[in-house]
Amino acid sequence: MYSPNTGSAGVVDTNVLLDWLLGRNAERVQTIERHIRSSRSLRVTDMVVAELIFVLQKYYRFRR
Repeated sequence: MYSPNTGSAGVVDTNVLLDWLLGRNAERVQTIERHIRSSRSLRVTDMVVAELIFVLQKYYRFRR
């Protein structure tokens, strides 16, 4: 879920955001929310945002 070399900011990957947004796995969502609450900051890269938009639009049929 997080890159170990980022200091205090956790780097979130696409699957983590998808699980959290879509509630795909209740146990994992609880873990993600616990990490979100305990982190001072989270970092989401441009690539993760692009992948997230692509997957939501193409696979889950979300509209803009």
